[in-house]
Amino acid sequence: MSKGRDLDLLKKGNKKEIEKFILDFYPMVQQIVGKKISSTTEVEDHTQEIFLRILEKESLKKFQGQSEGELRSYVIRIAINYMADHFSRLRKTEDKVDYLDFTLPELADKLVSPSNPEKEFLKQMEIENLYNAIRQLPQHLQQLMEYRLLGFNNKEIAAFMNVPHGTINTWAARAFEKLSRIIKE
Repeated sequence: MSKGRDLDLLKKGNKKEIEKFILDFYPMVQQIVGKKISSTTEVEDHTQEIFLRILEKESLKKFQGQSEGELRSYVIRIAINYMADHFSRLRKTEDKVDYLDFTLPELADKLVSPSNPEKEFLKQMEIENLYNAIRQLPQHLQQLMEYRLLGFNNKEIAAFMNVPHGTINTWAARAFEKLSRIIKE
């Protein structure tokens, strides 16, 4: 991230600030998109579309934050909302869309250690059950659980999902309750 970014110049469309902005944030947005879509070409297309949305629809002029962190959160929120809109449009044309940003092998890589084959197998089965249970949750709870598994706290998740912190606490309780019921079945 560039230090000393002039947010006022960026909002006014200063070419150098826009170039710095794109260079700084492009990899992060690309990573967000890449977690949802596996095709490299589609990742590039969607990433570019997100930046066009930010720059052409004057989203930056609407940004009211004053810090680099607030700008980062703002860009993350736009990228996540764009991807949610994308999958929402797909859902209207397809029967089922998987809203999870990670695959079962990716989840297993994060949670399994290869020290004991029997433990690894049992852990893999638990992870598979968890993954399948999460896929049965409503979209917003899938998103919440994904953020939790990626290590974000409820306050950060509230900012990403653009809902109050208390709502995230309630959703988390509901998600764990539903997951518990699904896994017991």
